[in-house]
Amino acid sequence: MLAKERRSPVPWRHSVDGPWSLGHWRSLLVLGVAATVLTGCVTAAPPVSSEGIGFRKERFDQLSAVREYRACREAAFEREKTAVGHGGESAVAGYRASARALERCESDLGGAADGVPVRERMRTYALAIQNHLKSGDPRAAKQSLAKFQSAFKGRDLIFADGGSFLESMETVLAAAHPEDTKDMERRDIGRTIRVEVRRLQRWHR
Repeated sequence: MLAKERRSPVPWRHSVDGPWSLGHWRSLLVLGVAATVLTGCVTAAPPVSSEGIGFRKERFDQLSAVREYRACREAAFEREKTAVGHGGESAVAGYRASARALERCESDLGGAADGVPVRERMRTYALAIQNHLKSGDPRAAKQSLAKFQSAFKGRDLIFADGGSFLESMETVLAAAHPEDTKDMERRDIGRTIRVEVRRLQRWHR
């Protein structure tokens, strides 16, 4: 027994039965290694973000929705370009398809709307309204204009000639009813719209 013990000396053998048993040493060794690893991980890791995991996921979802919105809008623009290059029924169908696609882009945006600048959304929806008119569907244009005014309360767009988008659309939609455009001279609309409305009114007489 003694020879065998000498061939396999264990430094802590004398304390196996004492307060620091072999089990204690092993536990201490494991804890020491674990502490070293954990300390190393904390030291080597990049700074922890102050944003919660859920917030980062929401932000990622929002960015994805914004990318989809803009891709949708570009596809609708292409349909409009196709309509411009054609005439007759093909043009009508192209403008109608573009208007509906642009409106769908807005509705699909849903809760991610905050990720798109308001002005960008307004211009996109305004184009949908104009394309409804170009397709010969004033009823759809009127309904979309009402949605525009509800979604963007107190806001308006300005045409290149200085005219108000809202007042221009309201004037054009009322063109078939002269009594609704008696105050046209006082409205903030561009010369092109004014001339076109007068032409339409003469045509309806």
